[in-house]
Amino acid sequence: MTILLAAPVSPAMAQPLEKTYWKAIELDGKSVAAAESPREVYVLLGGGGRVGGSDGCNQIVGGYTLTGDRITFGPLAGTQMACPNTGETERGLRRALSGTARWSISGGRLELFDVTGGRLAQFEAVAGRDR
Repeated sequence: MTILLAAPVSPAMAQPLEKTYWKAIELDGKSVAAAESPREVYVLLGGGGRVGGSDGCNQIVGGYTLTGDRITFGPLAGTQMACPNTGETERGLRRALSGTARWSISGGRLELFDVTGGRLAQFEAVAGRDR
């Protein structure tokens, strides 16, 4: 029997925080179900302090400040479309971004934490959608 071990992920292989398409997989401790939203829930930190994305219904834009592993998001603006059954996801993403104090990337996943270290959201990198 042959046992194959996965190669450890080197820092060079890690996804960068900025200019990576981060698809939400958990908000408020709950899995993000694709069927709940007409659009994928994601964020894209474009560099230069600008963030864009979707809360599952509306497109969002805003600013962020990054210092090491510390990050804060400024007020978000967005479209005002009405989508059925997306309120929980919309509120979850906005709460996560407004409460974020720190970030961490491990294994292709981005986690956002509040000031007490509680996880607010988890995202996974999606190849080919970064800008």
